[in-house]
Amino acid sequence: MLGRPVLNRLRAYYKPILQRYINLSAPISSTTNGNKNEIYKSINSVVHAPDAVTSQTNYDKWAKTYDGDLDVVASVPALKAIESFSKHTQHMKVESVLDVGAGTGRVGHHLRNDAKYEGVIDIMDANMEMLYLASKKNLNFRNIIRHWVEGELPVRDESYDVMMCVGSFIPNHIPFTALPILSKCVRKEGLLIFTTRVQSTGSYKSEFDKLLAGMELNGAIQRLDITEFVHFEKSEEKVYSAVYVYKKL
Repeated sequence: MLGRPVLNRLRAYYKPILQRYINLSAPISSTTNGNKNEIYKSINSVVHAPDAVTSQTNYDKWAKTYDGDLDVVASVPALKAIESFSKHTQHMKVESVLDVGAGTGRVGHHLRNDAKYEGVIDIMDANMEMLYLASKKNLNFRNIIRHWVEGELPVRDESYDVMMCVGSFIPNHIPFTALPILSKCVRKEGLLIFTTRVQSTGSYKSEFDKLLAGMELNGAIQRLDITEFVHFEKSEEKVYSAVYVYKKL
């Protein structure tokens, strides 16, 4: 859980953002009201934004209705990733998980409530609006880290048993080239569990696949599983994603 000293530092450093949640300025208003067309506009505003900064700005606007909106369209990537987590950790001891691109903590919610995982969870995301909401969910996160995933990570090498990244390996979010960097924080024989869309991402998916094939060829990782699924189960338009499971060698 986010301790008072840490929260105080976050309030001081990110006061313009946090003011929205401590009634020092007007809150972000809901624009979707459960309307699917408006929800899809919000989704597209972050997924298909022209650049990463615009995407994050749109997350700021969407944050307070994000969880409810994804529930309306039955967004299942986090749940599918947890199903893979449960399947592939049956015979290994997992004491620590890093959730990258954690957003509002949906993966952490499923880890605690569906996988019944009681170990350490650290979460990392570029967006303070989302992280603040995650901090309020009483999911007992050890560290809540605001970090834009480029270059080196603010965590120790080989310090986690599992790295999870759900919904963030898409354009203008986390570059696929960050995977080798993210793999450094995982112990040998640990797991990398992540999702990506299998369509509508331009060359991102094909280039990501090339990177993964190269890492396998170099003996850095071993593929254990790939499972495709429908991203939004209550959407008229079928968007397909996949959850990947790799072992670090």
